[in-house]
Amino acid sequence: YHRITNAVCEGINSMIQAAKRKARGFNTYEGFASMICLVAGKLQLAVPNPF
Repeated sequence: YHRITNAVCEGINSMIQAAKRKARGFNTYEGFASMICLVAGKLQLAVPNPF
């Protein structure tokens, strides 16, 4: 008996849905794909406080 789950697929789908919410206003596939890469890469785009 093997327990096979689709947890990885669900995680990827959740990440894409988050990118979809953040990409509101992007009218092209390239913009949407860029947002997916930014969300998937967990990049921090906040400007550091110089003080």
